[in-house]
Amino acid sequence: MVPMNTSPTNTQVGEVTNRVMNKKIKVLLFGDNKMDQLQYETILISRNYEIFSFSDPKEALKAYKNEYFPLVMLNYFIPDINGIDLCISMRKITHSQSSLFLLLSDHSEEKFLTKALDAGFDDY
Repeated sequence: MVPMNTSPTNTQVGEVTNRVMNKKIKVLLFGDNKMDQLQYETILISRNYEIFSFSDPKEALKAYKNEYFPLVMLNYFIPDINGIDLCISMRKITHSQSSLFLLLSDHSEEKFLTKALDAGFDDY
């Protein structure tokens, strides 16, 4: 006899989630602070993300042009270019429409955050 309630159990949902999560999501991580980069990498790797870390804005942009990254995390304070300008450059690339862009910054001023969102960041 088949039970009336055929909803999956928590165990079954967990097993499906683990199978889906075995596929690593590529993350482009950009910043100039090695300690911050290492902390982000450690957290993301522990959650099964594949990290591509850059400290050179030209290299990050080149990598993004050549490969799709579902998640892009950019630091605001970087030499030669800021995260907002880098986001604007990356958003001009066709496949950027399906990437999620996160700004890494401790700024909390409304004007700054509005500028970042207007530039193409999805969140901060």
